[in-house]
Amino acid sequence: MPNKYYLLEVVRVRVDFPALLALARARIQSDRTNYVLIEDAANGSALLQALSRELLRPAVVRIRPDRDKESRLQTGSSPICRR
Repeated sequence: MPNKYYLLEVVRVRVDFPALLALARARIQSDRTNYVLIEDAANGSALLQALSRELLRPAVVRIRPDRDKESRLQTGSSPICRR
């Protein structure tokens, strides 16, 4: 059976770190997930540290960017956009 991906929600907000942490906690608690993927860049690095200290489930996974944002978007969205 092929892998299936579901984009559940897109949140576009500009917030300070305490608000970002609260938003991440709320999303994690509201969804039944096995993993939370967070980009290790900008505020993502601090968010990773904070969440890793307090959460065992879901597992927090560090994603290290290897290309520019547009290239990563095109690569990550291709499985979703094929339909």
